[in-house]
Amino acid sequence: MSNPAEGPLADLSPYEQALLSAWTDMHKKSQVNFLVLHLLQAGEKGTDEIAAAIEAVSRGYLAVDPKSLYRTLGRLVDQGLLGFDEHPVPRSGVKRKVYGLTASGARVLAAYRSTTLAYLVAPEVKPL
Repeated sequence: MSNPAEGPLADLSPYEQALLSAWTDMHKKSQVNFLVLHLLQAGEKGTDEIAAAIEAVSRGYLAVDPKSLYRTLGRLVDQGLLGFDEHPVPRSGVKRKVYGLTASGARVLAAYRSTTLAYLVAPEVKPL
């Protein structure tokens, strides 16, 4: 990300910067939920793969720390949108969780795209 002392952020007062920061945090949280569902639509993935894919798709904007990602995944599992299997890691005895989209998760994702995100692909929306 760019230096806050440069560009449009340089003109913001401390209050405006705090307001923008709060909006950005809320946006990031909702986008991580969406991206997890979106990325798992292509197939099951482990937490490291999910984190790397989120960072790649968002070009680094949505880099998530492991604790946040585990909380998000746990919440999505509790909501019935994701499931997981545990796979043994060779020569370690540790089990690795691999997450996948449930049927409910696929339906919610499709509905989110066709309602909440529909304005992004509407033909009348032109790039700014």
